[in-house]
Amino acid sequence: MSKMGWLHYLVQQASQLEDDKELKKHLKDLGFKNPNIASREFIKAYEDLEEQAVKAGIKPKSGYSI
Repeated sequence: MSKMGWLHYLVQQASQLEDDKELKKHLKDLGFKNPNIASREFIKAYEDLEEQAVKAGIKPKSGYSI
């Protein structure tokens, strides 16, 4: 899986499970100086995109999330 794909997966999981430990660890490994803030911002952006997709009528394929 690509780096961006893995990041997306971790953000998605953190959002759905409300547990961002793995995401924070990954962001720290990538060199983020403050993975706590980065994690929060990635999750917020992901949830904003999901909300906009719903408003636009975009539905994820079965078993997938946006």
